[in-house]
Amino acid sequence: MSYDFAGGGYFTGTFDITYSLPITLAIFCKYADHTTGDVFLNFGNSNTTTNDSILLDSGSSSDEHRLASFNSVGGSNVALIAEASGTFDAAWFGIVGVVTSAILRDIFVNTLANTDDDVNSITVASALKYLSISSRLDFGLQQTPWNFAEIVIYNGVMSDADIISYLGGLKATNLVGAANIIAYYSLDTEDDSPNDESAGGAGPDLVKNGSAVFDADHPVITTSGGLPGFRGANRGIMRGVARGIG
Repeated sequence: MSYDFAGGGYFTGTFDITYSLPITLAIFCKYADHTTGDVFLNFGNSNTTTNDSILLDSGSSSDEHRLASFNSVGGSNVALIAEASGTFDAAWFGIVGVVTSAILRDIFVNTLANTDDDVNSITVASALKYLSISSRLDFGLQQTPWNFAEIVIYNGVMSDADIISYLGGLKATNLVGAANIIAYYSLDTEDDSPNDESAGGAGPDLVKNGSAVFDADHPVITTSGGLPGFRGANRGIMRGVARGIG
């Protein structure tokens, strides 16, 4: 079960409090044919602009996936992976985007090893609370032929072990670092206002806009297994030291 956004619909939600970096965004996707300019998740400081936000989308060229950070005037830096044409057509796969700081963002597609990072500096103001799924916060771009499920908003840097487990199909609430999840939506039940399924349950109920359609298709998710994790903050620091940052 999942939601099909082929008709241009989308979900939105607003957190009661604001969050700052580091933030991890994660989602499972399926498409018949990869297209450009399609939005997965946008988490930001305003519900009318992408300024001061984090964006997971399909990039400006076919078979790209990217993680972008936007500053207060719309400037951006991105981590980007370009796949061979048709790599993930008609199959579920996971994407994890980790924004550790102004000078580090990482994207992982399907496996931990399939990754790209960006260390160019760009500041996202620390007041993140608005979430949009399948549309940018300014509604400038929306989804076409995609299904989405297993959406995670994580307040921190997800550990490598938890990224492996999540991409391998472990239910997000069973991750070692699950206490850091501020919102989790499996989208496995037909509901026009899906509720947060994380342990804390403090994430917003989503609001369906337009023609998002419930679909019987869903990635295979398990509730056992996975690898032991370690604290995400340490991972972010270690990566920064490895690059001579900080």
